[in-house]
Amino acid sequence: MTHQEKTEIIDEIKAWEKDLSLFSMEKARNYIDKLSGDESDVEPFIGVLYAFMSYTRFKQVRKIDPLIRDWMDKGEKRNENYPLFLIIKGQDILWRAEQALFPNNLPSIRETDQSSARKKTAEQLYTASSSQIEKMKAQSEALKRAKVMFEKADKEQEADFAEEAYQILIKGLERLRLLQESSRLYQETATGTFYSPEHVKEMKDALQEINHISREWHSHFDGFKDRKEDDSPLQELDQLIGLQEVKDRFISCIIICNTRKEEKKKVLSFRMN
Repeated sequence: MTHQEKTEIIDEIKAWEKDLSLFSMEKARNYIDKLSGDESDVEPFIGVLYAFMSYTRFKQVRKIDPLIRDWMDKGEKRNENYPLFLIIKGQDILWRAEQALFPNNLPSIRETDQSSARKKTAEQLYTASSSQIEKMKAQSEALKRAKVMFEKADKEQEADFAEEAYQILIKGLERLRLLQESSRLYQETATGTFYSPEHVKEMKDALQEINHISREWHSHFDGFKDRKEDDSPLQELDQLIGLQEVKDRFISCIIICNTRKEEKKKVLSFRMN
């Protein structure tokens, strides 16, 4: 590979950094092959290419699958602190958090239930809350890591989103602990037909608050779990089967047309002023 070819590849990588809609998966693979084995100064650019490939696939599958993990491992070895790797990891944590927390199938408990039914429900609530508490404790730590990742990548909006999710989670965790404790005490004190109305009320109140926080949690994630950045026409074109040369020429025409359109707008704006 000549010095001019290397320079042209690096220039295009820098152009993709400014506008990822121009990114081509096929060309990225080709560039990796060309740059591999070259001088060490190109290693960071190979890392950037793996980051682009990882992020492009992540937007489609919404999880870090084995292929993305392989690309990220290869990319981070060459460019460990590249922000896009942090963004992928942070978004992966958010997707997992939304799907894993706040069960909506907790059984309800009523004072009018028979004593055996109340005790069985209390046992179920204790088991469910204990299990969920452990999951939420682990997820709270993951959300704190996600916030730090977004901050390092200068993604303030995503960092705020992770912080807000963390605060909602902590509220839910506190209520689950109340539910766990009140259901435990109910089981310990209930004998025969005798039971503690106070503990029943505590369980009912905790369940009501958990359901409210659960709705708040899912409302917070509304638009996030279904949000998918639409591929630009250029990206859709690149994913089509066909000769790369033909697609490149077509993309060049689009870029030229867009440039001329912007220049025309500037001229009209100048004349109006």
